[in-house]
Amino acid sequence: MTYVNHGCNYTDNLGDLGDEVLCSMKQDQCEEVSELTDLKNVPSHFATFDEESRESTPAYLRHLDLFYSGFNNAKININAGDEIFQNYLMYESTKEDFLEEVERLRGICTGQDAGEVTKYENGLQIY
Repeated sequence: MTYVNHGCNYTDNLGDLGDEVLCSMKQDQCEEVSELTDLKNVPSHFATFDEESRESTPAYLRHLDLFYSGFNNAKININAGDEIFQNYLMYESTKEDFLEEVERLRGICTGQDAGEVTKYENGLQIY
């Protein structure tokens, strides 16, 4: 079993092959974002791979789960015992959800708020 946590401050070491493909095709629309992103500079576009590809085809829609979970790749070498970090902002599909998640992760990454794991470890209610 593998547990993946959010990598605060651009420390994520797990990427997504779909994003790499999209960014190689649309370099002017790709930029890395994190909870540190200045909210005034958040791009107005949220071009995901499915928006730029075959999203209306039945074959593509049938395999969305595979596409979104099967193409993770290491951005750097990950050695035995290293913790795996991912950028949780990559799960957001709308600007509104993205901005809300940025604020949530800022609180967690600065230590002002506790994340779900910390809450659980401290016996607090998660949901």
